[in-house]
Amino acid sequence: MWKRFIEQITLSGVMGAVIFGAILVLLVFVLANALAIFSNGPYALSVLALCGVIALLGALLIFTTLIHLLELSNKNQALGLPT
Repeated sequence: MWKRFIEQITLSGVMGAVIFGAILVLLVFVLANALAIFSNGPYALSVLALCGVIALLGALLIFTTLIHLLELSNKNQALGLPT
């Protein structure tokens, strides 16, 4: 399994992973700052719910990207999840 995985590593894949990781770290900082700013105001629950939804979508994105990189995705499914 590792041999097949290492053979498929490309420069564009590595660059994509680095950019994806940088965007993910930036998103965490933005969400943490937004939560810190609005935590004591009247919008605290709204911001918390919004951060939760964004975190859920981010987790789904990471999962589907990992499934695609491991070539377990099903092209007939809407999110490419394995059957």
